[in-house]
Amino acid sequence: MKLRYTILFVTDLERSRRFYHELLGIPILSEDPSSIELDTGTTTLALHRAHVGRAGHHPMMAAGCARIGFYVDSLDATHQRLLDSGVRCVTEPERRFDLWVGLYEDPDGTYFTLAESSPVAAD
Repeated sequence: MKLRYTILFVTDLERSRRFYHELLGIPILSEDPSSIELDTGTTTLALHRAHVGRAGHHPMMAAGCARIGFYVDSLDATHQRLLDSGVRCVTEPERRFDLWVGLYEDPDGTYFTLAESSPVAAD
């Protein structure tokens, strides 16, 4: 397993952009109206607008919360192993950009994603 990204949920995306990109000098990989991905060299730091309602692909996340994401060799196998162990799957594996991604919850309620680095066809 390899750490892929950390998402930091923020109240003001533009203010956070100025802080992390302009002040700290972290290069931008990509950005859209709700998020900015920053290149830290080995792992992506994603700034994401906090929200109180359910976004299409993840549950409510307040400012100051974080979520981590991991690459796995086989999302299907890892997904099944987690389900068999009673881990809560928040969002079933789905195509997100060029990856196959699922969202899960750890024993303390912290959300994390698992993704295959090589996309696979969705059923």
